[in-house]
Amino acid sequence: MPAIAEEAIFTAASETPTKAVTVLVVIAAAASVIYAVWPSRLIPILLSAMREASKVYAEAYRMGLRSSDETEMSRLRRKVSNVIDETHRNAESWPAALYDFLCGRTFTLLYSIYEVKSFGARITMLKEVAQLRIENNLPPWPQTTQQLGHSFRDYAGSWWWLFSACLCRLRRSFVEE
Repeated sequence: MPAIAEEAIFTAASETPTKAVTVLVVIAAAASVIYAVWPSRLIPILLSAMREASKVYAEAYRMGLRSSDETEMSRLRRKVSNVIDETHRNAESWPAALYDFLCGRTFTLLYSIYEVKSFGARITMLKEVAQLRIENNLPPWPQTTQQLGHSFRDYAGSWWWLFSACLCRLRRSFVEE
């Protein structure tokens, strides 16, 4: 195995421009962040969260906490299905996928993941409280469909709207020129 002199490595490292290395590191970091939040990579996460929420909902239904005609689960299923279908449709071509990404599809998917997980957590808490009430011989838990406030939705939704509106206006200005 040939030995490389340490002086050659130090000389090459000292001659490499610092700005070029910094630019390469920033580009690599930006590319890895975009790759991690690309909409087609978030779809499996959303699907697994939806499967977990469906399992928890089915268990709550078997315990008698929810009725089969609950609209919240069906609304959530329709919303997730629409988001996934639209994302798949836009992912067929690179320009459409890039435009979809820049107009905030990532935020829509992240919010959908948040909504599905919070629904599952709410049903899980309801099951646990019902189980504790049964163990302590308390009267059964009343069925409630009241939704709690969504502070994340209100905060992230306003920023998402502002960000997507600015990007779409920027895109229109480039198209018009």
